[in-house]
Amino acid sequence: GGRRLTMAQNSFGTLNGLGGGGDPIVSADTSVHLKRDKQKSQVTTPAYEGSKVKGELLDLAVDMRTARPGDVIDSPYELTISESMQDFWSCCFHSQNRISTSRPFARRIGLQDRILPFSLVLFLTSAMTHADSAKVQVGFGQSVYHWPAFAGDTFTKSFRVDCIRNTSDGNHSIFHILCTLKNQRDRICMSADKRMIFPFVVPESNVVASSNGGEPSQLFRDHLLGKAPVLAEELGSQSLAS
Repeated sequence: GGRRLTMAQNSFGTLNGLGGGGDPIVSADTSVHLKRDKQKSQVTTPAYEGSKVKGELLDLAVDMRTARPGDVIDSPYELTISESMQDFWSCCFHSQNRISTSRPFARRIGLQDRILPFSLVLFLTSAMTHADSAKVQVGFGQSVYHWPAFAGDTFTKSFRVDCIRNTSDGNHSIFHILCTLKNQRDRICMSADKRMIFPFVVPESNVVASSNGGEPSQLFRDHLLGKAPVLAEELGSQSLAS
């Protein structure tokens, strides 16, 4: 079994991401700092110099050079998606998928509202709360929309290191990281295997992490397949007709 780590959240705007080195990687609106093997940051009394307060810059990065398969990184960061955020995303990334664009259509197939687009949920799953020092984002595998996500939902996420290997040139390492997004009811909405190349080598491991509780359910997919007659006969779609 791997270690379970907790990110520390504070009020600063500098992120130290999933990477080595510990130098600030990016400045952003989000306020997450990450730290390995230390669940609670030590708060120190600020030093006063005349009328100024001298603070302490905390390095809370997770050093991926020490990560091993099975390590889990939990984030306390929470994000509520508003309808305006959904609309802004849809304006930038146009879609003709009625399940995300039409409220009447979504309700006709048994959903409470139009769902958040797959691309938006994948973005939240993979990159909502951190910055990393990966050299290349290779891609995704097994990205599954397990449960419908709606505007008004509040999301949290976690990462799990699944496997690690070094590249043939001996200068880089490839990490497979399982990203999981949950809503406020602790339902897994999406999971995705994110693959990244980091500019350092690590001790290789033949271990591949696995979920003790099995794979998350496919209730959302099963619900949509169960609505195939409605889609084919009532709503004018042939996409699921045989």
